[in-house]
Amino acid sequence: MKYIMYLLPIFILQGCLYFNDRGVSGHLYDNCRSYYDGDGNFIEECDGNIIDYDEAKEGILAIKDEISVENSGSGTNIEVLSRQEQNELIKEEIELIPSHCK
Repeated sequence: MKYIMYLLPIFILQGCLYFNDRGVSGHLYDNCRSYYDGDGNFIEECDGNIIDYDEAKEGILAIKDEISVENSGSGTNIEVLSRQEQNELIKEEIELIPSHCK
């Protein structure tokens, strides 16, 4: 049953979301405009993505640092936790992603 819950959004959104070089977008292509300004500087302007890989990476690193700080104080090592406890810990930390990705 839980697999259906995970797969259902994928099937519903399969025609709406695209993976491009910068992240996940509602457009098939990046929609970037590249040009040189009057001083000869290269400028690339891109439309916003739903999820940017750079922002997601920063959020995951912040969560990883936060987990390591919390676990170092309590003496808990995530590798010795059971698989279910690891999944619960990860779910709790994923909920913090919006606060780290501003």
